[in-house]
Amino acid sequence: MGLGKTLSVIAFLHTALARARNSEGLCYAHYRGGRPPAARGGPDGPRPPRALVLVPKSVCSQWIAELRLWLSPSADVEPLHCLLLDTGKGALAQLRRWRSEGGVVVMSHNLF
Repeated sequence: MGLGKTLSVIAFLHTALARARNSEGLCYAHYRGGRPPAARGGPDGPRPPRALVLVPKSVCSQWIAELRLWLSPSADVEPLHCLLLDTGKGALAQLRRWRSEGGVVVMSHNLF
């Protein structure tokens, strides 16, 4: 406990999703199957960077709180959408939003 594991993962996610870009301005998440996206977009075009964090249900809300603390809009970092996916009527709509907008979704193992 208290070794900085959560903060290390948050720093990695921020770097990988918001900051790590090549000379063409594409981050690693824009690539599919190791190939660069087509220039015109479409199904092989750039997609929003996104990540899924699977954690035990008992710490889901803590993960969201830490993500919002360290990746707050007031900080000098590009904000990432953080979403806690829970069982409910809005879960599918939230997943669709995450797929289209990108960001980080936190989900429990059971829900996955």
